[in-house]
Amino acid sequence: VRRGRAVEVAGTLRADVVTARAVSGLGVLAAWCAPLMAPGGCVLALKGAGAAAEVERDEHTLRSCGLTAVVQIYGVGLVDPPTTVVRLSAGAGAGEATAVG
Repeated sequence: VRRGRAVEVAGTLRADVVTARAVSGLGVLAAWCAPLMAPGGCVLALKGAGAAAEVERDEHTLRSCGLTAVVQIYGVGLVDPPTTVVRLSAGAGAGEATAVG
Protein backbone atom coordinates (compact mmCIF):
# COMPACT_ATOMS: atom_id res chain seq x y z
CA VAL A 1 0.00 0.00 0.00
CA ARG A 2 1.33 3.39 -0.94
CA ARG A 3 -0.42 6.49 0.34
CA GLY A 4 0.15 9.79 -1.35
CA ARG A 5 -0.96 12.31 -3.89
CA ALA A 6 -1.13 11.30 -7.53
CA VAL A 7 1.29 14.04 -8.53
CA GLU A 8 3.83 12.72 -6.01
CA VAL A 9 3.93 9.20 -7.46
CA ALA A 10 3.30 9.94 -11.15
CA GLY A 11 5.79 8.12 -13.33
CA THR A 12 7.07 5.95 -10.47
CA LEU A 13 4.07 3.78 -9.60
CA ARG A 14 1.68 1.43 -11.38
CA ALA A 15 -0.97 -0.16 -9.15
CA ASP A 16 -3.71 -2.73 -9.61
CA VAL A 17 -6.08 -0.56 -7.56
CA VAL A 18 -5.83 3.20 -7.21
CA THR A 19 -8.16 4.73 -4.63
CA ALA A 20 -9.21 8.33 -4.28
CA ARG A 21 -11.65 10.19 -2.12
CA ALA A 22 -13.74 13.07 -3.40
CA VAL A 23 -10.80 15.40 -3.98
CA SER A 24 -11.74 16.72 -7.40
CA GLY A 25 -14.19 16.40 -10.25
CA LEU A 26 -14.23 12.96 -11.83
CA GLY A 27 -12.68 14.11 -15.12
CA VAL A 28 -9.69 15.70 -13.38
CA LEU A 29 -9.38 12.73 -11.03
CA ALA A 30 -9.38 10.32 -13.98
CA ALA A 31 -6.60 12.25 -15.72
CA TRP A 32 -4.48 12.16 -12.54
CA CYS A 33 -5.14 8.52 -11.68
CA ALA A 34 -5.33 6.72 -15.04
CA PRO A 35 -1.54 6.83 -15.55
CA LEU A 36 -1.12 5.15 -12.15
CA MET A 37 -3.20 2.10 -13.11
CA ALA A 38 -1.43 -1.13 -13.98
CA PRO A 39 -2.80 -2.98 -17.03
CA GLY A 40 -6.12 -4.50 -15.98
CA GLY A 41 -6.26 -2.22 -12.92
CA CYS A 42 -8.93 0.17 -11.77
CA VAL A 43 -9.54 3.42 -9.94
CA LEU A 44 -12.00 3.39 -7.05
CA ALA A 45 -13.18 6.93 -6.37
CA LEU A 46 -15.30 7.61 -3.28
CA LYS A 47 -17.83 10.20 -4.39
CA GLY A 48 -21.05 11.77 -3.16
CA ALA A 49 -24.64 11.22 -4.15
CA GLY A 50 -24.07 13.21 -7.38
CA ALA A 51 -21.62 10.65 -8.77
CA ALA A 52 -23.85 9.53 -11.65
CA ALA A 53 -24.24 13.14 -12.78
CA GLU A 54 -20.43 13.55 -12.63
CA VAL A 55 -19.97 10.46 -14.78
CA GLU A 56 -22.39 11.86 -17.35
CA ARG A 57 -20.85 15.35 -17.23
CA ASP A 58 -17.27 14.05 -17.63
CA GLU A 59 -17.99 11.18 -20.03
CA HIS A 60 -15.92 12.75 -22.83
CA THR A 61 -12.86 13.14 -20.58
CA LEU A 62 -13.22 9.60 -19.25
CA ARG A 63 -13.37 8.20 -22.78
CA SER A 64 -10.36 10.28 -23.85
CA CYS A 65 -8.45 8.68 -20.94
CA GLY A 66 -9.57 5.25 -22.21
CA LEU A 67 -11.78 4.70 -19.16
CA THR A 68 -15.32 3.66 -18.48
CA ALA A 69 -17.21 4.23 -15.25
CA VAL A 70 -19.55 2.16 -13.13
CA VAL A 71 -21.31 3.75 -10.15
CA GLN A 72 -21.65 1.39 -7.19
CA ILE A 73 -23.53 2.10 -3.97
CA TYR A 74 -22.56 0.24 -0.79
CA GLY A 75 -24.27 -0.03 2.57
CA VAL A 76 -27.86 0.59 1.48
CA GLY A 77 -30.00 0.00 4.56
CA LEU A 78 -26.91 -0.37 6.73
CA VAL A 79 -25.41 3.12 6.86
CA ASP A 80 -26.87 6.53 6.23
CA PRO A 81 -25.96 7.81 3.79
CA PRO A 82 -24.71 4.83 1.79
CA THR A 83 -21.24 5.04 0.24
CA THR A 84 -21.01 5.84 -3.46
CA VAL A 85 -17.99 4.55 -5.36
CA VAL A 86 -17.16 5.19 -9.01
CA ARG A 87 -15.09 2.35 -10.48
CA LEU A 88 -13.00 3.49 -13.44
CA SER A 89 -11.46 0.86 -15.68
CA ALA A 90 -10.29 0.41 -19.23
CA GLY A 91 -12.88 -1.00 -21.62
CA ALA A 92 -16.65 -1.21 -21.96
CA GLY A 93 -19.31 -0.76 -19.31
CA ALA A 94 -19.86 2.98 -18.93
CA GLY A 95 -23.01 4.18 -17.32
CA GLU A 96 -23.86 1.07 -15.35
CA ALA A 97 -25.03 1.45 -11.77
CA THR A 98 -25.35 -1.10 -9.01
CA ALA A 99 -26.39 -1.06 -5.39
CA VAL A 100 -24.72 -3.43 -2.96
CA GLY A 101 -26.21 -3.97 0.52
